Amino acid sequence: MGGVRVTTSQFDFSNDQWELVAAAPVLVGMAVARAEDSGFLGSLKETRTLMGTIASQAEQSPAGSLIAQAATTDTGEQYEHYRESDPAVLAADAVAVCQQVADVLAAVAQPDEADGFKRWVLDVARAVAGAAKEHGVRVSAGEEAVITQVETALGLQST
Repeated sequence: MGGVRVTTSQFDFSNDQWELVAAAPVLVGMAVARAEDSGFLGSLKETRTLMGTIASQAEQSPAGSLIAQAATTDTGEQYEHYRESDPAVLAADAVAVCQQVADVLAAVAQPDEADGFKRWVLDVARAVAGAAKEHGVRVSAGEEAVITQVETALGLQST
């Protein structure tokens, strides 16, 4: 194939695998947003940031194709399922999904695409955390704790 790069697509995953992969950024963003109460306006900012970040980042990553496909996958069912969840349950589920997604990506995607996708999920979490202040700080301790757990679950520990 000399120089032709084959990219991973959603069709390389089983339906169950793809559902996990596509839901990860929404679930992680929701977990970060719910980690601390931002008030009504803060919650609106975080939700808008979550959706905007998911939709805008495909072009900037080696996982661009996977990100674009995940961004256009309907994850409304997952959103509704978790919308009223207890924040601790939501965070635990987000971390568990991230661990599964890391394993699925390692098995199915090209290594640079897997890394890019995982970094994108983490970027979504950080963008949501920085969207609104809680208790006078941009990123609260609760948000940072969720981000750290997600980072570990995705295998992206800071250096």
